Amino acid sequence: MSGLSWILWLVASAAGAAFVVRLYRRRETPVRGRGVLAALRTATIALLLLLAFDPDLPGVAVPGGDRVVLVDGSLSMGMPGAGATLWEDAVSRARSAGVPEAMVFGDGVRTLSLDSIATLRPAAVRSRLLPALQAAAEAGRRRVTVITDGAIEDAEDVARWLPRLGIDVTVDIVEGNAPNRGIVRVDAPSFAAAGESITIQFDIRAAGTASGPVTVVAREGTAELARTIVETPAPGRVSTGTLTFDAGAERSGGYVRYDIEIEADDAVPDDDVRSVYVHVTDEPAGVVLVSFRPDWEPRFLQPVLERSLGVPVRGYLRSGQGWTMLGTGMVVGDRVDDAALQRAVNRAEMLVLHGFGSASPGWALEAAAASRRLLVLPMGDGIVPGVPIPPTSAVAGDWYLSSDVPASPVAQLFAGIDVADVPPLQTLRTPGRIEGAWTPAVASRGRRGAPHPVAIGGMTDGRRWVVALGQGFWRWAFWSEDARDVYERLWSALGGWVLGDVVAARPDAVAPVRRSIERDTQPAWVAYGMAPDSLRVRLTDSTGTRVADTLVAGTATDTLRTRVLPPGTYTYDVAAWSGETAASGAGEVTVASYSPEFTRAPVEPAGIEGAPQALAGTSRARAPLHGSVWPYGAIVLLLCLEWVLRRRWGLR
Repeated sequence: MSGLSWILWLVASAAGAAFVVRLYRRRETPVRGRGVLAALRTATIALLLLLAFDPDLPGVAVPGGDRVVLVDGSLSMGMPGAGATLWEDAVSRARSAGVPEAMVFGDGVRTLSLDSIATLRPAAVRSRLLPALQAAAEAGRRRVTVITDGAIEDAEDVARWLPRLGIDVTVDIVEGNAPNRGIVRVDAPSFAAAGESITIQFDIRAAGTASGPVTVVAREGTAELARTIVETPAPGRVSTGTLTFDAGAERSGGYVRYDIEIEADDAVPDDDVRSVYVHVTDEPAGVVLVSFRPDWEPRFLQPVLERSLGVPVRGYLRSGQGWTMLGTGMVVGDRVDDAALQRAVNRAEMLVLHGFGSASPGWALEAAAASRRLLVLPMGDGIVPGVPIPPTSAVAGDWYLSSDVPASPVAQLFAGIDVADVPPLQTLRTPGRIEGAWTPAVASRGRRGAPHPVAIGGMTDGRRWVVALGQGFWRWAFWSEDARDVYERLWSALGGWVLGDVVAARPDAVAPVRRSIERDTQPAWVAYGMAPDSLRVRLTDSTGTRVADTLVAGTATDTLRTRVLPPGTYTYDVAAWSGETAASGAGEVTVASYSPEFTRAPVEPAGIEGAPQALAGTSRARAPLHGSVWPYGAIVLLLCLEWVLRRRWGLR
C-alpha cells in the first residue's frame, strides 16, 4: 500500500474515532467505562477500513511458498499431444514443478493435489484464466506458472488486469498439432412446408495441421439427403457451405432432426456433427406477421412469439412495391409478391399486423376483419376493423410502465415485473374505457397522472384480439436484461392468450424452448400460455435408459429450466400444472457435443505473461491482508467484547 493510502487510512480512522467519541459523549447514557467502549468501537472501525485498503503483509510466510501452478482444465486439453493427450503432458509438467498442489482453471477455479489432478479429465467448456490469476494473487502467490495449450478465452482481459495483480506470470505451452475440423455454426429454417426444399448453411473452423477439402453430409437418421465439399479454412478463419435437400412428407410430431456431419478422420469427433430440428408440415399455418412500415419492433417481436407459442412465425416487411421476408434462416431477405403474402395471411392461425391503419391495403383491412385471432400494433387513427376501439391519436411523451398489474386473463404471467429499468414508451393512445375489454399493464405520463392501458384485449363474436396502444416497445428489449424480460413477458402473454385455444388443444402444449441445446447449457421448457406451478420432466437416452425424472417448482413465468445434460439425443415426456389446468408434451431433444474449445486459436504467450518491476529479483513472500484470518477474528472479538461490556455497564 502506498504512502498516500496509509495517510488516507489514518485520516478515515481519525474521523471514525471522532464520530465514536461524540456518540458516546453526547448520545449514550453516561456510565463508567465509556472510554473503553469508545476505544473498542474505534479499533473495530480502523480494522474494517484497513481491510478496505487491503495492504500487503511483508514477510508473511505463505503455505507452499509464493509460487503456484495453474493447469488448464478445458476440453481442448483432451486432444492428442506429445503423450497420449495434452492433459497428461500438462500433469507431468506440473509434477516436475515441485509443488504439492495446483489450481485447475476453465469455467471455474479449484485447488487440488497433483495426485487428484492426475485422475481428472479436462471437461470445462470455457478457458477463463483471469479468475485463476485473481485467486492466486488474493492467496498471496506472486509467481505463477500457467500450463495450457494456449486456447485462452479471456486473453485480452488477462493482459488488461495483469499489471494490477502484481504477479509474475510464466506460460508453459503444451503443443499439439493434431488435425481437427469442427462445425461451429448451423443455420436452418425453423419450419418448412412438406415437399419443399430446405437450405441449411454451416460454418467450419480448423485447428492443428488440418488441410485440404472436406466433405459435409446432411442426414435424416441413416438416410443421406445431401453432401457438399468445402475447403478446410486456415487457423482462425471460417469456411462456409450450404446443403439443399427435399423436406419430404409431413412427419408424425412435426419436428424432424437433420444431422450435419463432417466426413473426415480428425482428432476430435465431438465437433464433427451438429443437429438441427425443422418443423415439417403440410400446412405451415402458424403465425403471420405483416409489417407495413420499417421499424425495429418486428425484429424483436417475431422471435418472442415463435419461442412463446411454439408454432411457425413468418414475417413480411413492405419493401418498395413488394415484400421482404423477416426472421432467421436462409429465407431472410427473399422477395415475396402480394399473391404469396395473401395466401399466407389467409391460412394463418393468428395474424399480427404492425404499422396497420385505415390507409392500409384493402386486402389487409379484409383480413383484419375476418381473422379469428388478431394482434395489431396500429398507426394513424388506430382504427381496426371489427374491433370496438374508437379513432385515437398517439399522445407523445415519456410513458412509464407501472408495476401495478391489473386483473386480466394474463395477469399471472405478467405478475411480479420489475419496471425500474424499463425505458418509457414514446407515444400512447388513450381511447378510454372499452366495455368488456382488459389490459395487461398500465403506464403514466412522466410517472404522474392517471394510468392508461399499454394494450387492450378482448373477444368480439368469438374472435380474440389485442391492440397495442403504445409505440417504442422494442426499446425495452434493446435496453437491458431486466427490460428485455418485461418485453418478453408482455408479448408472450398476449400472444399466448390470442392463440390460447389452439395451443391448449395441441399434443405438445409443453415443449423445449430449443430442441438443439448447446453443451453445458440448462434445457429450458416452456408451457405455452401458462405460468405453471410445477413441471415434471422425464428424459430417456438413446439406449432407452431413464436419465432424469425431475419435478421443478414453477415461477411467475412460462419457462422453467432443468439440470445440465451430457451430450446426446434424448426423448422427453413433460407435463405442467397450473392449478387445475394441466398440459403435456413429448418429443426429442439433442444436446450438442460441440464446444468452441476444440477449434479456438491459441494466443501468443507474450500476451498473458508479465513480471511486475516490484517483483524483479526478489523472492520475498507477501500476502494481502484480506487473505489472513486474524483481522476477521479480531473484528468479531472486538464487537463481542463491546457488546458484553455495554450490557454489564447498563447500556443497550
